[in-house]
Amino acid sequence: MFEFRIKEIMPHVYHLHFSSHYELAMSFLRFEEYYESENEKYRKQIFSLDDYMEWYAKTHGEGVFTYPEDWGGFNVPSWALLGVRRQENRIPDVNKHDRRMFMLIDWIADREDQSFYFIGTSEECIDGDHKDTLDHEIAHALYTVNKEYMKEVQALLQDWEAGENHKKKDLSKARQILKDVGYHSSTVDDEINAYCSTGLCEELEEVISKKKMKPFQKLFKEYKKKCLSEKSK
Repeated sequence: MFEFRIKEIMPHVYHLHFSSHYELAMSFLRFEEYYESENEKYRKQIFSLDDYMEWYAKTHGEGVFTYPEDWGGFNVPSWALLGVRRQENRIPDVNKHDRRMFMLIDWIADREDQSFYFIGTSEECIDGDHKDTLDHEIAHALYTVNKEYMKEVQALLQDWEAGENHKKKDLSKARQILKDVGYHSSTVDDEINAYCSTGLCEELEEVISKKKMKPFQKLFKEYKKKCLSEKSK
């Protein structure tokens, strides 16, 4: 069985697909938490895994480290990947997962002349079909690497905020729900983009209507098709 595969699936977006979900989660953990940890002690910081795992177990797992079971897919922009990579000598417990990621980051950084993005899925996807998880992570990548897509998503969110009062409350509720689940405030609008575009998590189902999702879904499909076509040229 393969351990993992890496493929540039659209311009500047690299998909890492693992056979093991545990390997996926532990490979991305240090970089994902540097990017968007809900705990400012870890966001944009270098930390020991023992310290992080102890905090996570107490906060989310009732004493058990459930990180690999809690997160189905991963997405990290290059500034966070490189931010950790450049501080390797400060990491107190570099492990095999880190070394694999460092190798991939170095390889891709040598090929790229601009910002890039890593997304991660596994064959053992905990959220159903890994293709659905992949679409969710692609939506995140598009939001960062494609400025036109980001502008159009932000316009949809601004229209939402400018709507009737109950609609604005729904957006505020959605943002708070995502913070409560464990997303950092800096990425909640990107999460709303990804969930509205590709399918809601259970926590958002009573807050966001199917009607509200439609323009996000339409936009995502258009840009995904366009960007996949660009990569195939």
